[in-house]
Amino acid sequence: MTSMVDLWKLQKQIGYWCRKVFPDQNHQTIEAHFQEEAQELHMAVFMPFDDEPTVQAEVGEEIADCIILLLALAENLGIVASQEVNKKMTKNFRSDFALDPSKGYHKKVQT
Repeated sequence: MTSMVDLWKLQKQIGYWCRKVFPDQNHQTIEAHFQEEAQELHMAVFMPFDDEPTVQAEVGEEIADCIILLLALAENLGIVASQEVNKKMTKNFRSDFALDPSKGYHKKVQT
């Protein structure tokens, strides 16, 4: 089953919920919490699991935590995340990327 979510609406819902549940939050506390959740995502990605559904469930939950916090941060700072993603992807589509063997992933080629 697939679903499309309007990212701006989701950002607004998350922002409202966060202001209600965490009234003393600020962009520094949100980012600190994000760092913790990003580490949990890292651990979930590299944790050995016996079956694919377990991997998907564990990693999926950590991805959700990270997305929630990133959207909360955007909302807290008055940034429209969907616009920023679109701007960044427009730049990415015009850029070249090459494998960085020392890192094991592709990086933007500086021209």
